[in-house]
Amino acid sequence: MSVFNTIALILCLVPGGRAHSAPADEPFSEEQRAVQYGLLTAGVTQAGIPALRAAAEAGDPKAQFKLAIMYYHGVGLAQSYTQAMRWYKKAAVGGNTMAQSVLGMAYQTGLGLDKDYGQAMRWDQRAAAQGVDNAQCNLGLLYQQGLGTPRSYPQALRWFRLAAGRGNVEAMGNLARMYQFGEGMPPDFFEARRWFRKAADLGDPGAQASLGYLYAQGLGVERDYVRARRWWLEAAKAGDADAQCDLGLACFKGQGAPMDRAAGLRWARQAADGGSARGDYVLGRMLESSGRPGDEARALDRFRKAAERGSAPARCAIADFYYRGRCVPQDFRAALRWNREAAEQDWAPAEFNVGFMEEEGQGTPPDAAQALHWLELAAEQGHGDAQGGLAALYLNGQGTARDDVQAYKWFALAALSPGLPAADRQKAVRLRDLAAARLSADQLARAQALLRRWRPRASRDPDPSDG
Repeated sequence: MSVFNTIALILCLVPGGRAHSAPADEPFSEEQRAVQYGLLTAGVTQAGIPALRAAAEAGDPKAQFKLAIMYYHGVGLAQSYTQAMRWYKKAAVGGNTMAQSVLGMAYQTGLGLDKDYGQAMRWDQRAAAQGVDNAQCNLGLLYQQGLGTPRSYPQALRWFRLAAGRGNVEAMGNLARMYQFGEGMPPDFFEARRWFRKAADLGDPGAQASLGYLYAQGLGVERDYVRARRWWLEAAKAGDADAQCDLGLACFKGQGAPMDRAAGLRWARQAADGGSARGDYVLGRMLESSGRPGDEARALDRFRKAAERGSAPARCAIADFYYRGRCVPQDFRAALRWNREAAEQDWAPAEFNVGFMEEEGQGTPPDAAQALHWLELAAEQGHGDAQGGLAALYLNGQGTARDDVQAYKWFALAALSPGLPAADRQKAVRLRDLAAARLSADQLARAQALLRRWRPRASRDPDPSDG
C-alpha cells in the first residue's frame, strides 16, 4: 500500500461510522497537512488538479477517489461533502474498494448523502467482501444494531472478528464488548479481556479504560485495582473521559493506592472541563461527600451541568436535593419532575423513586397503577428496592389484581439482591414465604420456574455517567 493510500485509509475511513472533519476556524489542521503530504507524494500538486479532474471525468476510479479526498478535506479545493460523496460514488461504482467503504460510512451517518442504511449495507458488503477492514467493522455494527437488516449477533461477531483479525482496533473493541455484555451468547469475560488487551496494547484509550474496568470489577480476572489504575492512567492521559472519572474515583476512595482526594478531584474536573457529563456528575458526588462548607451547593451546580448534558444520574441527584430540601426549599413536585426526566431515560434508581412517590402521593395524587408501572421497569433491571416494592403491590392487589405468583417471584429476587441491607433481605424472605403459603403446588412450581428464568434486562437508554 502506498503512502498516499495509507493516509487516505486513516483519514477518510473513520472506524465505526463516525465521520470527522477539521475545525472550521483552522485553515490547515494537522490532518489536512497530512493529506496534503499524501497528495504531494502521489504526484498531485495544485498545478496538477486540472489533469486529475480530467482523469476523473474520463472515468479513472483512482483519480475519482483522490478528487473525492480533496473535496472531503478541503485541500486544494473548496471543502464540500456533497462533491466528495459525488466522486466517492463514481469511484465506488468503478470498483474502488476504499471508495465503497467510505460510501457505506456516508450512507450510515448521513454525511453528504441522505441517511440510508440499506445503501450502507450494500456498499459495506461489497468492500468487506474484498477485505477492507473498516467496511467489515461497519458491517458488523449494522448487523449488531439491526440497521438496514434484521439484527444478527452471529453476523456481527463474524464481521468484527474478520476486521479485528486485520488489525482494526475499533472492531477489537466492539468484539470485546459483545463478549462482555453477552450479545448473542453468554458473557465471556475472558474473551472480552483478551480483545480489550489487544486493542489496549495498540494504544486505544477506550479499550484501556474498559480493561481497567474489568480489573476493578474482577470480571474474568482477579480483582486488581493496581492494574486497573495503570490502564485507567494510560487512557486518562490520552484524554478518555471515562478513564479520568474512574481513575479519579479510585484516587478519591483509595482503591489500589493510598487515598488522594485532591488527585481524585483533579481527574474528575479534567473530565468535566472536557465536556463530559459523567465528569460533572462524578465531581458533584465527590463535592457532595467532602463535608466542606459550600461544597454541597457546588455539587448541585455540577449536577445541573451534567443534567444539561443529558445525564440521567445527575437528574436523579438533583431530585434528591429537592426531595430532602438540601440547598433548595423542599419541593416534592420538583423532585418528582426531575426523577421523571431521569426515569424517561430508563434509569432504574429514578424509576424506583417515581414509583415510590406515585404510591405515597408525594408531589402527585397517589396512583398505585402508575407506581406499579415504574417499579416494574426498575425491578426488571435488578433494582432490589423496586423488586420488593413491586412484590408488595402484587401481594396486596394494589394497582393490579392480586397475583401471589408474581409476588413470590419478586420477593425471592429481592431476597437475593446484593444491594439491599441484610434486614431488608430477611424481610423479603418472610414475605416470599407468606406468598408461597397462598399458592397451590402447581402455582408454586410456576413461580419457581419464573424465578429460574429471570434475567435482568439492560437499560433501553444506558447512561454510563453514574459514579
